[in-house]
Amino acid sequence: MNATAFLRRAPFLSRGALWARKQAVLPTLCCLALAATPFAQPQSPPSQPGPLPDGRILLPNGWTISPAGKEVPLGGLPLRVVAVPRSPFLVVTSNGFGDQFLAVLDAGSREVVDRTPIKQGWAGLAVSPDAQRVYASAGAEDRVLVYRFANGHLTADGDIPLAPRSFPAGLSLSPDGRRLYIAANLGNSAIAVDTGTRKVLYRQPVGAKPYTCALSTSTGRLYVSNWGTNTVSVLVAADGTPVTEIQVQDKPGDLLATPDGTLIFAANTDRNTVSVIDSKKNSVIEQIETSIVPHAPPGSTPNALAYDAGSRTLYVANADNNSIAVFDVTHRGKSKLLGFIPTAWYPTGLALSTSGAIVVINGKGAQSYPNAAPWSGATVADTRNTGYVGHMLQGTVSFVPGPDRAQLARYTAQVRQNTPAVNQASTAPPPIALGKESPIRHVFYIIKENRTYDQVFGDMKEGNGDPAYCLFPDNITPNHHALAREFVLIDNLYHNAEVSASGHFWVNSAYDRDYVEKFWPSTYSGRGKKERPDYHDDPQAYPSHGFLWDLCARFGLTYRSYGEFARLAGAKGGSLHAATPSLVGHIHPTYTGADNIQGMGDRDRYEIWRKEFGEFERQGTLPQFQVLSLPGDHTIGTRPGKQTPRAMLAENDQALGKIVDAISHSVFWKDTAIFVIEDDPQNGPDHIDCHRTPALVISPYVRRAFVDHTMYSAVSLLRTMEMLLGLPPMSQYDASAVPMWALFQSSPDTRPYAAREPGISIDEKNTMLSYGARKSMKMGLDKADDADEDELNEIVWKSVKGAASPMPARRTAAFAALP
Repeated sequence: MNATAFLRRAPFLSRGALWARKQAVLPTLCCLALAATPFAQPQSPPSQPGPLPDGRILLPNGWTISPAGKEVPLGGLPLRVVAVPRSPFLVVTSNGFGDQFLAVLDAGSREVVDRTPIKQGWAGLAVSPDAQRVYASAGAEDRVLVYRFANGHLTADGDIPLAPRSFPAGLSLSPDGRRLYIAANLGNSAIAVDTGTRKVLYRQPVGAKPYTCALSTSTGRLYVSNWGTNTVSVLVAADGTPVTEIQVQDKPGDLLATPDGTLIFAANTDRNTVSVIDSKKNSVIEQIETSIVPHAPPGSTPNALAYDAGSRTLYVANADNNSIAVFDVTHRGKSKLLGFIPTAWYPTGLALSTSGAIVVINGKGAQSYPNAAPWSGATVADTRNTGYVGHMLQGTVSFVPGPDRAQLARYTAQVRQNTPAVNQASTAPPPIALGKESPIRHVFYIIKENRTYDQVFGDMKEGNGDPAYCLFPDNITPNHHALAREFVLIDNLYHNAEVSASGHFWVNSAYDRDYVEKFWPSTYSGRGKKERPDYHDDPQAYPSHGFLWDLCARFGLTYRSYGEFARLAGAKGGSLHAATPSLVGHIHPTYTGADNIQGMGDRDRYEIWRKEFGEFERQGTLPQFQVLSLPGDHTIGTRPGKQTPRAMLAENDQALGKIVDAISHSVFWKDTAIFVIEDDPQNGPDHIDCHRTPALVISPYVRRAFVDHTMYSAVSLLRTMEMLLGLPPMSQYDASAVPMWALFQSSPDTRPYAAREPGISIDEKNTMLSYGARKSMKMGLDKADDADEDELNEIVWKSVKGAASPMPARRTAAFAALP
């Protein structure tokens, strides 16, 4: 369906709203004179993630990559790369889940020549002007690590201790190397340190969640990007005296000062822009747009910068577009887009080597992989890889020779080919009207916790499952299976998220901020777990464009949340706290979600919802959109006296079945659609891909007894719901997601659904003899993801399969062992 047809299906919108939507979905002219097209989808998507016949790699989110240059395995989650002056070497800090290290790269041989493990780091790296010292932020350890550097190798040289809860992030050195400037992320301050004595000279408050800092050599000012407050703080570098606060755009991350200090570039990670700051006037003189499609919704995520002073060229890593935007910034305030360079998955850092190569570190690496079914002959950089999704994404580094104009044009064409937003194909029209004319008037959205497709549907012969990895088969989850058989089995849907920290953002807003994507791997493991913030209780972590309920509010739709972003934190008087302003008055006051897994069972959640649903039915006032958290399938391990993992899954299944039963026997059934998704796939194996997850769509307008093999992402559910409700997309990801029209039908089948009872007791309890009982007693299991997920996954597996049953063998990238 083209953009004009989509607009025609939403006649209830105002002229202004129609214009706004048109800007989001209609073609625009590209400054590269390449034809831009609407956000659209391929007609026949490839069957599953992985290599394509033309050499590109299909990612689980539906985007493709074709990285330029030579790509080298690195491992972990590389977050920063810095060139060593007057040498072919570069240093990388990698801060992934359970895999933290510093690496030295040789741009000449294009190899990793040194790898130094660290306990805990995060995003901060600096090399002294004399190339003899390397400084690396140690994040949750509240210190900066110091290393001697010589001949491509690092030698530990002590550290610089900081105050508790500083959480050092970005670093910058003075031109003489005598001062180190630190953005203290959790301390909301900028710190200056004497590198000789290693003593703190000052600690100056700045904005919220400072990410990094940069020094202007021409003015002697220190610039600090405040991710939490959309500002850049300006200080006198000598003594920390505040000068001013510059308003930039949403969520500034990386900063870069030109060598002459006259310009400061700030990458606005949540706005597809880079703010250009005049350091003499301390004002923004230009907003450079970095997205592939001009005026696109959020989703490019510019998060890293590099600058070539000789050609006055600015390079910007677009993390979520898997590309580098290249700009000519010769003329102040009149930057010119030259083209794009394709990268691997989620570029996080850029540097220019002395040989002129562009060095790109890619946070999520070469592709996504299964986390089951061993791959013969594979060797793994991280020997601790257990198949947990946090380990599965292994970063890479790409060495790209500086392209000439012709090569850049070819690269640009590749980037556009990789991007669904500019794909020339389109899907078939939906079988029903959309928006105000849609026969579907009510949408229910049920969000569960952490399962893979194989864990639940691996035993269904109708789909592409592997019964060897099925932990919760038909007798434990009879309603999941019956709903998939009576309606549609969706066996080729992949999550955009890896864990709950990012998952609840992806399933509710079609996006996750760069800050969370970079933060969660470090804070989910090691000491960082103790320091981990609860991203869902922190409004500064929320996407600037909001959530689906915010969209409902803006367009006048009625809505209600049961446990989703209705939080215990900040609540008063025994009720819950609405995490966003638009949810105030739109949440059930006692229905808790994933922050209270142990405190409320899913049968209790069902009863609370059912009582209110009955009132809506009697009054005829059912909200047009309802979102429900149903998190019991997360389990709480084998804590003695509590439900066994399979009993919790059975209760979760029972509650789901009863919800569908109640809706299908109500007056609302004839015009209702129900969407069910996990918030992420982190708690188990899958033989196709570690991102594959179960999903259900249930409605009289959904085909019966159908298996849909179409490749979808989790965001496809959001796109489908938006279009049914007549809402515009929120990000580039739902704008370009494949809608789920293949499983809809034009004529309704209003036969109701009858809930099934599980084949086991939902009151089955763990004992002290249960596998992992003592570990489960010590785990943080009240909230999703507080426990060590590696341990919890093993406990759940052996609780169901038996203590002697080995964990599934992992499958991962064939990475050669690194030095």
